[in-house]
Amino acid sequence: MHAVLLVSGAVISTWLAPVAHGGLASLALFAAWAIGLMILILTMIAFVMDSPLDTPIQVPSTLRWIFIISWWSAVAWAAYHGMYGLAALHTLTPLMVRLDHIRKTRERGNS
Repeated sequence: MHAVLLVSGAVISTWLAPVAHGGLASLALFAAWAIGLMILILTMIAFVMDSPLDTPIQVPSTLRWIFIISWWSAVAWAAYHGMYGLAALHTLTPLMVRLDHIRKTRERGNS
């Protein structure tokens, strides 16, 4: 449930930032950065500290595809509107998750 809230918050605020006006746009951009950084930091902590969830969490494939499509559409939306730093921040998280998955798969194969 927490992952759904974090991902939806990052995606919604990223989509809202370029189309809103004034203070709402600034707030949405700040929220997109803050939530994106929080997700990245949590991912890095899990990567470095070796997450207690060694086996992947079973997420229904429909929900997983909704996450993937919405996340990458937010990255494309941010890049299209010139928010390259935000797009790069949102791109780092899936890369860290993928590296963590590869590392855990290799460790399981070696043991």
